[in-house]
Amino acid sequence: MAIRTLVIPNVLAPESGSYSPEALFSLLPQLAKGEPLRFDMSQVSFVYPPGIVGLALFLRAAWERSGSQIILFGFQEKILAYFQRLDFLEICRPWASCSDQISAAATLSRKQASTNLLELRLIRNYDQVNEAAYRARDILKTWLAFDSDQLSHLVTILSEMGGNVCDHSQDFGFISIQKYLYATERKVAVRIAVGDLGIGIRASLMRRHGNLGPTSLAYIRAALEGKTSRRKRVLGNGFQLVQSIIKGCRGSLLVRSEDAAVLIDTEHGQIAEFPNQVPFPGTFVSIFLYQPVYSSI
Repeated sequence: MAIRTLVIPNVLAPESGSYSPEALFSLLPQLAKGEPLRFDMSQVSFVYPPGIVGLALFLRAAWERSGSQIILFGFQEKILAYFQRLDFLEICRPWASCSDQISAAATLSRKQASTNLLELRLIRNYDQVNEAAYRARDILKTWLAFDSDQLSHLVTILSEMGGNVCDHSQDFGFISIQKYLYATERKVAVRIAVGDLGIGIRASLMRRHGNLGPTSLAYIRAALEGKTSRRKRVLGNGFQLVQSIIKGCRGSLLVRSEDAAVLIDTEHGQIAEFPNQVPFPGTFVSIFLYQPVYSSI
């Protein structure tokens, strides 16, 4: 069978805060089962953590549909260098390989336990969840002005989200975090993304609460309002807590599952609901935090 080439659009750095790369997810229904695939990455010029996690999920879903490893090619050198720095190609090696080469001069330096970013990480077990949460704490503590309780709550929320992947998704997941400094504005942003290809919020909540509505959007609303699959909660519902935290830093929260999404944008005082999205398995969560600079530039 001939290999099909598909161009990945430049949608891995969505402008609207924490929104997910819908244009990427919408490509999945176009892929035929058993069809060998090559993805042309030449259009991608910038990437945020939601795009990194979204692309990892998309590659895995495409690989499951194709049945063979996907070839990535055509990267702009700076993007390929960034993907290597984030360990993206290594993490996604079971599903995709890259045919491009990078020069030594373009290779980005690495710092152990960087406080600027958390490389793309797998979430398969609690050891991996705890390691990611520990790194997240260092990044948030370095750059954002949270008091000790807020910081502890936010790290616990990330641990809960990772724990949900382990306990309820019936799958494994991905997480990525990065800090962005806007020196002229003396502002800093931290973007966090977590995702899996599991059973989704609806199936997870139904097992404990039964029928909460006719659509996946109804179950996302229920999760945001406090419903949880967990029987034992340390701090209550993670989605409720993260909403209170993002209100204090002009942040936003995006929760997407199956064919629906909800975006809470505190900077503009908006809650936007997106029903009837392209069906995509699992759950995708993106958090955007934005504050005046806390650490020195």
